[in-house]
Amino acid sequence: MGKVKGLFACQSVLIVLLVLSLAGMIGVFVGRDAIRNKVKELIMQEETLTNGSMVYEAWSRSANATSLEFYLFTIKNPDDFVNGGELEIEEIGPFVYREIDLKINVSWNEDQTLLTYYDNTTYILQLDKSYGSDVTTNVTTVNLVMVGMEMMLDHVKSKLAETVINYLLNIIGKEKFIITKSVKEILWGYQDPLLYKLRNSFLK
Repeated sequence: MGKVKGLFACQSVLIVLLVLSLAGMIGVFVGRDAIRNKVKELIMQEETLTNGSMVYEAWSRSANATSLEFYLFTIKNPDDFVNGGELEIEEIGPFVYREIDLKINVSWNEDQTLLTYYDNTTYILQLDKSYGSDVTTNVTTVNLVMVGMEMMLDHVKSKLAETVINYLLNIIGKEKFIITKSVKEILWGYQDPLLYKLRNSFLK
């Protein structure tokens, strides 16, 4: 009888240990899942572009910088070319610029769901990598605005359109077919006298 009780006691102990082991294993798995979910939640918070997240801090402070290279062609014999001579051109360059993009006026709406900002792009000449200064280096080229007006006049089929274009050309006056501008003006723009006259004529 004592052996039977002892056997039952051993079985009871084994059952208790088994239950405890199972409970422990379940606790481990539940705990592991809870930790895994928490880590995932933290990662998602930091990977999302929200105010205060690591991604936002890196994004708002980043300044993308790339290099741009330009080569231009200048007319070597503008007078001969205008008088019917063969065109002679020369390639000059490179003119290397560093393009820097900055984010300015960054702001969130009240519920932090909408982000607005402006891109501010700056181009800085890398003189040590360039052919020369973009201010003092000149390029001689055709006057594209004048050429465009002349081409329009050659292809119009309407008398009214022809009259309008002739009127515009009279307003413009005699302009040079060949112009000389600095590299900076060619690349980044300048006030064209033809367009300036047209604007003043129609917006008076």
